[in-house]
Amino acid sequence: MDARDTTKRGAPGGLLGAWFNVAVCTAIVVGAVVYTVTGPDVLSDRLIGGGVALIGVGMLVFFISVLRRELARRRDR
Repeated sequence: MDARDTTKRGAPGGLLGAWFNVAVCTAIVVGAVVYTVTGPDVLSDRLIGGGVALIGVGMLVFFISVLRRELARRRDR
């Protein structure tokens, strides 16, 4: 493996990795929202849950764009 080759470092790549990232971020967002809504009535917990949900949504948008790019790349082959 070349020192500049960073495609095979143990993490799934390509289309499988894109789907994996979308699935994990979806689970994080859903979990954070459920925790925020049903969790304890402590303001700090609600703020942390909301912050995690917002960060997860941002990551989800990014990973969906990566997934769309991978699907387009596969379609163009």
